[in-house]
Amino acid sequence: AAFAVARAAAARATVPARAAAPPPTVPIVVLKDGRSGSTVFAKLLKMVAPKSVELEVITKHKGANMTTAAKVRAVAALARLAKTTPRPPLAAVTLCPSLHDGSCQADIAAVLREALRRIDGARVVVFSRSNLFRVALASHGTHRRKPACGPGEVLETRYPLQHFSCELPHVVAYRANLYAVAKEVGAPFREILFEDLINDPAGTMSRLGAWLGVGADATRRLADAANATVGPKR
Repeated sequence: AAFAVARAAAARATVPARAAAPPPTVPIVVLKDGRSGSTVFAKLLKMVAPKSVELEVITKHKGANMTTAAKVRAVAALARLAKTTPRPPLAAVTLCPSLHDGSCQADIAAVLREALRRIDGARVVVFSRSNLFRVALASHGTHRRKPACGPGEVLETRYPLQHFSCELPHVVAYRANLYAVAKEVGAPFREILFEDLINDPAGTMSRLGAWLGVGADATRRLADAANATVGPKR
């Protein structure tokens, strides 16, 4: 009997341990502004999931001409992105909920609710920049005149104070729309500020990975990617 017990124990010891299954892919909708540094953030996501991140599926310009059904399809592409091979830890689309004149796309909250209803476990990230003056500086020039600006208000790509009378209200409205839409949709969301990403790249992405639940390996890779590519000295 003792021999049989020892033999069974030896057999169990030779069976290779089964590797833990990776966590399921986390679908993410990134609500963002133009000129806020969101492209840097999206590139970090792509470094972890190269085939599973699509940028600007809805923009201020495209949103004015897309039907509601087309917008739902654009966001629901998350389901396809989550099925790429090898299985990614995350899949993401980025979009802007505003229109060029500063107003919010009237159907965007309904679009997001319907798209997220079709995608299990989706999360929302709101990416913005706290320094709205810098956003305005990056946005305004002769080729970016807003419809509400008078013909003589923007004549060059330098930024004298009077240019902010046209640009800054749009930038403030864009940012307000981000948070209003995120709250109206009702899905869990997390704020990421460009300034936090620059000042504490690894910490910001580590906290995001933990909140998303993408697993320890993907969280570490997000932090490493941020440390290597962004920060105050890069």
